[in-house]
Amino acid sequence: MTLLVTLASIPEPDGSFDAAMRIEALEHVPYPVQSLGELAHLLHVGGYLVVMAPFAALTHCSPYFYQTGYNRYFYEYWLDQFNFEILDLHCNGNYFGYLAQEVRRIHQVANDYAKSQAGKSGRYIIDRMLGLLNKLSAYADDSKDFLRFGFHVLAKNKTGCEHGKAV
Repeated sequence: MTLLVTLASIPEPDGSFDAAMRIEALEHVPYPVQSLGELAHLLHVGGYLVVMAPFAALTHCSPYFYQTGYNRYFYEYWLDQFNFEILDLHCNGNYFGYLAQEVRRIHQVANDYAKSQAGKSGRYIIDRMLGLLNKLSAYADDSKDFLRFGFHVLAKNKTGCEHGKAV
C-alpha cells in the first residue's frame, strides 16, 4: 500500500513543481493512469514531465510488478487526457535488439529454471544467433513499432489539470 500511496497520492498542492520524473515505475503501480494524473496535478502550467517505462519486460521486483506494454498509444491517449503536450516520444530498441537481450539470458535462465547449462554447442549456437540478431537490428529500425524495450517521453503541461483528473 505504501508504494501506491507514494506514487498516486503525493501530499503536495496543485502546481507545486516545475518538473517531475516517473522513471521505470509505471509497471510497479496497480493504477498507472492514476499515477500520471497525480503528476498532472503536481506540475504547474508549462511544467515538464519525463516518463520512462518498459514496453516489454519480464517480471521483476516481485510482488510489485503489475503490467507492461506501455506503447506510444498509451502515452498519446493518456497524456492528452491530462492536458500534456508530448514534446518527444523516443522508442528504445527494436524487435531484434529485444530478442538479442533475451538470447543473452539463456545461460542464466537455463541454470535457474531448467537446472541445466547450454554447454559448448549451446554457446556456439547462441553466439551465432547474437551475430544474426545484431546484423538484423542494424537494418530493422521499423521493427521498433512491433516490439521494443520501452519509451522515453518528454511532455509539457499545457493548461493544468484539475486535481489530476482526466478532462
